[in-house]
Amino acid sequence: MNTYQLDLLIPIRKKLDASAIHNFQQAEYLCRLIPASCPFERDLKIGDRAIAHIPSLCKLNPFYEQLIGLRFRAQCYLARQS
Repeated sequence: MNTYQLDLLIPIRKKLDASAIHNFQQAEYLCRLIPASCPFERDLKIGDRAIAHIPSLCKLNPFYEQLIGLRFRAQCYLARQS
C-alpha cells in the first residue's frame, strides 16, 4: 500500500529556497527583517536569580530553515558587494 504524505507547505519552501538576492537594498532589508537569533528565548529573573527559562520557539516555525538560508544568502551578497 502506497501512502503519500501531503505537505501543503512544500511549494512555499521551494519558493523560499529558490529566491535569489538581486540588489543591495533587498539584501539589507532581508537582514533587518529576519533575526539572527530567536527573539522569544528569555530568562525570567527576580533580582539576580533566574526563576525560569523560556526556550527558543523559532524551530517550531515550519519555514525556519528556509528563512535562515535566505538571510545567509543576503549576508553573503552583502559581503561580496563590500
